[in-house]
Amino acid sequence: MRTLHTLARLALEAHRRNPKDPGLAPLWERVRLKRALRPAAPEEELWAEALLDHLTEGLTEAWDRYGAPSAALDPEGG
Repeated sequence: MRTLHTLARLALEAHRRNPKDPGLAPLWERVRLKRALRPAAPEEELWAEALLDHLTEGLTEAWDRYGAPSAALDPEGG
């Protein structure tokens, strides 16, 4: 969890320095939506949750497309 919060702080700092960075747009949108649901939550927590959601969605999409790591190691499924 500490690593996630460190990544969230880095993403937040990157956003503060360049708020129009298109690479951060999906994360910023997630933070904005989470803030709407939980306006009193600390900003770092919102960024950590958004980052975790983003990473989880990416992993799930990759697993759906290419198969889970165990399937990649054993394409026969045995």
